[in-house]
Amino acid sequence: MQIKRKFKYPSGVLLSRGINTPMSGDSHLKRKNKPKFSNVKTEHNGLKFDSKAERKYYELHKDENMKFQVEFLLQESFRVGSKTYRSIKYKADFVFYDSDGQTNKVVDVKGARTEVFNIKAKIFVKKYGIPLFVAVLDSKTGIFLEKLA
Repeated sequence: MQIKRKFKYPSGVLLSRGINTPMSGDSHLKRKNKPKFSNVKTEHNGLKFDSKAERKYYELHKDENMKFQVEFLLQESFRVGSKTYRSIKYKADFVFYDSDGQTNKVVDVKGARTEVFNIKAKIFVKKYGIPLFVAVLDSKTGIFLEKLA
């Protein structure tokens, strides 16, 4: 059983049913969701990028044999008893191909590495045997540094 309490915060917004949940009728007071890592989503030539750095990386490599936002299956969905477990997927920012059309490099542009990314990166490299690089934009020089994930 949950006890409803009203809290009054310095901004004057009354909240009920826990923290950050506006009372009914106060939907106009909801805050916009901020990105987790202060990235700014951008759009360029109809392509949507998760960050300005990702867009810059695309502009540097757009003339190369590359695809953008390619999804890889890391583990298929499965069922145990009556519970179904969803598949695990990894969406790479950039996939580069050689002249024969074979994947030779996968790049993910990151400002900050997360634990989930580190786990998915290990599973990806083990399953596909393709090098996975993390590209980080150096804010001082404006140059991308690529390191193996």
